[in-house]
This record gives sequence, structure tokens and C-alpha cells, in this order.
Amino acid sequence: MVLADEVAQAVKDEDVGQYIESDRRFHGSLIARADNPLLTRMIMHLRANMLLYGVNSEEGRERQRASVDEHYEVIKLASRHQSEAIVALITRHIELWKPLFTTAL
Repeated sequence: MVLADEVAQAVKDEDVGQYIESDRRFHGSLIARADNPLLTRMIMHLRANMLLYGVNSEEGRERQRASVDEHYEVIKLASRHQSEAIVALITRHIELWKPLFTTAL
């Protein structure tokens, strides 16, 4: 099972705790490919702090469902070495969470 499958299963099971953990592993693995441990730690620290806001709301669960396809798209783009498309997708992926963070704060 790939990490994106674990995220998808957590969303299907409506297991927010497992979603947070599997999503963390997915993003950690993706970021680690840059082979920059400091950057990886910084991004994962920021991500851990922001993901907690609104993730268990109805809107958060809806966003979780939408993020599943985005994770598979990142894998597809990475396999094709389409780095510019990955940057655009990751940016959109993050930006779509912002309204939940704002509401929760």
C-alpha cells in the first residue's frame, strides 16, 4: 500500500487521527525527496501546527476527501518529473486549506 492509499483509507473510514498521521507521512516522504533535512524539519513543523485547525469540522472532512485525489496527482506528476506542475498543485493544495484555518482560528 502506498502512502496515498493510507490517506484515502483514513478518509474513507472517517478516521481523522489516522488521516492526520498518514497525511503527515505522505508529505514527509515527499519533502524528504529534496534531500534537505533542515528544510524537511521546518516544513513538517509548520505543517503540524497548521493542520490541526479545522481538520475535524465538516468542511475539514470535505477538504480531506478532496485532498485524496490531489495526493495521487502529485505521485503521477512526480513519476513524469513535472516539477512545475507539482509546485502549482502543492500550492493549490495548501491554499485550499486556508479558509478552514481562518475559520477555526
